[in-house]
Amino acid sequence: MVEINFIEKQKINVVPYIIAIVFVLLLVVAASILLWQHSSKEEQINSLELEIQQNLEKQQELTSLKNIKEQRLQLKEQVVSVENSIFPTLPLLDRMIALLPENTYFSHFAFSMEEGLSIDIRVEDMTQAAAYSYAIREQAFVENVTFAKMDRVQSDDAYYLASFQIEINEQAWIEEVRQQ
Repeated sequence: MVEINFIEKQKINVVPYIIAIVFVLLLVVAASILLWQHSSKEEQINSLELEIQQNLEKQQELTSLKNIKEQRLQLKEQVVSVENSIFPTLPLLDRMIALLPENTYFSHFAFSMEEGLSIDIRVEDMTQAAAYSYAIREQAFVENVTFAKMDRVQSDDAYYLASFQIEINEQAWIEEVRQQ
């Protein structure tokens, strides 16, 4: 027997369903790739920010070390400057005392780098003042001696007060003190 079916079966068109499924799959894959790239870029950004922070810390440390080195250099220069500017005044006083004639002594002794040496000595007569002036002039470190004045002081024992202004060659004096 043969059956004849006059009802026509309708064919289902699956193409739009397949296209929709492929499209959804493509969207899921694209979203996954974008999400993966986004998380990868976030990690790179975090890594770079951490590296920047570490570099800034290193830079601050290096800057601090550089500042410390500069301060050390400045301190060394200041120490050298101070050492060079220290003038041996006590040995100068000792030398000036050693040059005094017998029975004379200082009544005033003042030294400054700008004004030089100012001395007042108490002497019994004018020849002692002249002898002291000569002895000072003979010193290699003395550049100039000015005999400022000589006054007679009247008291129980009359004496003279002689004033000298002496210019010292500072380098020559320092060298002489170093050689001793």
